[in-house]
Amino acid sequence: MTVRRAEPAANAARIVDEHRQISGLLGQLAKANDADTIASVAGALYDLLCEHLPHEESETGLRAAVLGASPHLYERLDAILAEHPALLKSVLKLRDEASVGGDVDALSAAAAGVVAALRDHEARESQLMSAALWEDVGGEG
Repeated sequence: MTVRRAEPAANAARIVDEHRQISGLLGQLAKANDADTIASVAGALYDLLCEHLPHEESETGLRAAVLGASPHLYERLDAILAEHPALLKSVLKLRDEASVGGDVDALSAAAAGVVAALRDHEARESQLMSAALWEDVGGEG
């Protein structure tokens, strides 16, 4: 039996949907003001990222979406993808620290740092995808 790989368009749609979910969780994390909520939201975010990041890194993920139209963007894409392990580790660390309680101000500051880092990362991914799409439809990069 042959297993078909997801078509690039289907994987791109999944990535976009997951980005929406990530954005929602980041909004919740930014508003969280107690250790239990921070731990819960960070846990949900970690679980989603564990599913999402492999989709982006797959050969039908961001590489296909960006490099198919704009191979010269490889270095920028590679740098963005290389951030994934550190981002995942920061969310896991936040979840684990919040799970044992502690100083809410310190946890909130750590949560704000995670939110800022992930929002910046997602924005740069979106810019890269937009640049590739623009070039694919005939715009100048």
